[in-house]
Amino acid sequence: MEHNSINNSGWTIQDIIKGISAVAIGVSTLCFILGLLIVNLRLSNYGVYSADFIRKEYILVGAVFSILLTIAYIFLDVIFKQVKLLRFLWSEKRYFSFIFRFVILLFFTFLTPDLLHPFSDVGAGDFGNYLSSFREMLIAISPFFAILLPINLFVSPHLSELFRKIKSKHLDVEMFRNTAYGILWSIPVLLGGLELYSEFTYPIISTAYGGGKIAPSILTPTPLGLEICKSLSLPIKNNQSIGPIEVLTESEHEIIILAQDKTSEKKYAIRLNRELFEAVQIMPR
Repeated sequence: MEHNSINNSGWTIQDIIKGISAVAIGVSTLCFILGLLIVNLRLSNYGVYSADFIRKEYILVGAVFSILLTIAYIFLDVIFKQVKLLRFLWSEKRYFSFIFRFVILLFFTFLTPDLLHPFSDVGAGDFGNYLSSFREMLIAISPFFAILLPINLFVSPHLSELFRKIKSKHLDVEMFRNTAYGILWSIPVLLGGLELYSEFTYPIISTAYGGGKIAPSILTPTPLGLEICKSLSLPIKNNQSIGPIEVLTESEHEIIILAQDKTSEKKYAIRLNRELFEAVQIMPR
């Protein structure tokens, strides 16, 4: 078959491979940028930033945010459809179906904290803490709704109209202008959502799943590292280890820790060279 054609559309294996590669690079770049923003927005709350620009962690953090945003979009779409259906059932006086679907909706809604528990701090093991966990869940998912609701109201209609015009081949300058304005308005909305995510959601997700949950750790310093830690008045055990101390983030070149002011009891961040420590042991929680 000439040019290894897959079908009559003219696509070849080489074209498909190039397309997949381009999509993979684009998605990875987007996730990297999102992760870079999320991590540094979180660190900025403590007056520091990561000096290590190239970190694989950024791609994971951005990918997790993108996945959670997609799940939130699907969840929001399902909720809206179920609410419309419930209104229809009530207006049609189909009360049994209304009550059945309403109970099912409540069941899955209140089950969500337990589903999130393996991946984050959300979710309680007993009913006494359940309301607190449910409140934490609402706070954790609020950044996604802060992003999706404005975009759904102000950006999606313009995009839908643009695609409709493209399909019907009736394009005009006004349509492109409205779509461009909608996309531009979505940028500050996304940045605001990222700030909320870095403040409320990212800190409660386990680092194993692309989160930034602060973990108490024991640091084993080099001789030079030990002297520097002494000068910083960090907690030292047996004159050979540091901790337990909270680690904000760690990379191949740096480690950022939280220290506590003894007079004001306020916490502040310290960025240290990773070479000053031989090992970092995360303590079980």
